[in-house]
Parts: sequence; C-alpha cells; structure tokens
Amino acid sequence: MSRRTQIGACAWRISREVANGTPDFNNAKGSLCVSGGITKVTHGFEVEAGQKIFMRDSCGNPMVNVVQNDIEKWVNGEITLCKDDYRIWEILGLTSNIVQAGGNVIGRAHQMAAACGVTARNPVSLELWVPQYDCDQLDSTYPYQRWIFTKAIFTSQGFDLDASPGLPKFLFKAFNNANFGDGPFGDLDTLVTNAITDHALVVLDDTAIPTCSNDYLATPSSAS
Repeated sequence: MSRRTQIGACAWRISREVANGTPDFNNAKGSLCVSGGITKVTHGFEVEAGQKIFMRDSCGNPMVNVVQNDIEKWVNGEITLCKDDYRIWEILGLTSNIVQAGGNVIGRAHQMAAACGVTARNPVSLELWVPQYDCDQLDSTYPYQRWIFTKAIFTSQGFDLDASPGLPKFLFKAFNNANFGDGPFGDLDTLVTNAITDHALVVLDDTAIPTCSNDYLATPSSAS
C-alpha cells in the first residue's frame, strides 16, 4: 500500500434496499449509476460522548473516577450536485417520477409526511468512486477508491434559484448493515472473505470506475 491523495468523486451508484437493508434483488429499476455531476461530498460521524462518572466518599476522597469511551453511532453525510436528475430523487425515496408516454421522465412530485405520521422510506446503498493521486497523476495500481455506505437514508435540503447554478443538496445517515452481503451486484466478495458483515462504511482500493449508463439498472435475481 502506498500513500495517496483522494480528490473528488467521479461516479456513484445508488441501489435500492428493502427495509432490513437487504439489496432489492430482481428489480428492473433496482439501481442507478451516474457518471459525474457531484460538486461536493462530506461525511463525518455522529458521536455520543462517553459518560463521566465521579464520586467522593463522606471524607471528600475520590472513590470512583471513570470516563467511558465515546461511541460512534452512525455516519452523517452530505452530497451536493451540479447536475440534477429526477431519477436520483426517486431512487433515494424522496419523490415520485412523472413519466411521459414512452417512459421519458419529465418531472418529480414531492409528498410530505402527514401531520400525525411519518412516511416510510426504505434505505439504499451508496457507492462512490474517488480518484487517488500519487503526486500529479492517478495511482498506477489503484487509481480509485470505492466508498460504500451500506445502508443509507436520505433527506433533501433543496437548493437556491438565483443568478448562479442550482446545486441540489442531500443529507444522509448511514448505519451498520448486517444484510448487505457482497452487495447488490455480487461484486464485493472481499467483504465476505474478510468477515466484514455489519458495517456502515467500507472504503476499498479499486482499479476502475464502472461504466455508467446514467440510467436505471436491473439488479440480479438473487445474492451471488
């Protein structure tokens, strides 16, 4: 392994999951692979501070002095786009497509949660391909990193319409997923062989970005 610098995100793939995080297999529109269009990706971790426990006895002497470890609960993320696509909103579970005769998607429709209930939303997996540079050129062995958020739930932050490009922004939370297996396309056997079975974020070296049609993809009929 060599030291490399990561810059940007060149491709991303969103794949539907059922409620428990299992990939939504045998779905003609189970995934969407998009080349480019991302302005910025940020991520961080939601941390629960460890409890501080301290007590003195009746003479004022310390009897207990414990600081528990902080706990990482989930991954927080944000994606900002410079190219909008109705299908992205739909596969993230945020909107419904408005479809013309012939199947052309010409719009999106947003439905807010009811006042006394919450609209159910299934998770998705999110994969990003990130270029890796060795000084001034792509790394010769692994020119990309593949970031995999195994179970993510998205919300939209909208965007401004003014005298500058509209930049749709999405927030997400990613959680551990014991049902991800080797992924929606069965191309992550290395997770299984390394017993990576219940994680929220995985980062792997990769040799190439996928060929993206910028359209829906069918997921296979079952896990590999």
